[in-house]
Amino acid sequence: MRKTIGPISYIFAAAQIIGRPAPRLEICFNERETMGGCFVLVGNGRFYGGPLSFFPNAKNDDGLLDVLVFKHQGYLDIIRYLQGVLIGNHADFADIEYRQIHSLRVISDRRVPVEIDGEVSFHTPVHFRVGPSKLRVHVPNA
Repeated sequence: MRKTIGPISYIFAAAQIIGRPAPRLEICFNERETMGGCFVLVGNGRFYGGPLSFFPNAKNDDGLLDVLVFKHQGYLDIIRYLQGVLIGNHADFADIEYRQIHSLRVISDRRVPVEIDGEVSFHTPVHFRVGPSKLRVHVPNA
């Protein structure tokens, strides 16, 4: 059974981020363009961990990863980011970079945990890419 994450869970997760010193992440898009940030969300659908739409332009079948790069990690920044997600205008913030890309590489100045579907799976450095037609779903006739 998969757990659904509600807005209260996002507040607790944000509190954990705020309590940590911000890592320096280097994010490389499509092996060409590089930028810095404090934390990154990667998805392949509009929703991230529950009912909130983190990636407004995402489509599961477009062959692209949706990426949000957050540039800051201060108390007020995290509160503002959460408020933006709840309202739905976070992708328009000047200090959040929203991209749709084919591949993404993240390296950091120290070991940073990487969560996959809510579980810490490994640590940076990490490389994400879309595999073409990797999931096939068969629905029997009802």
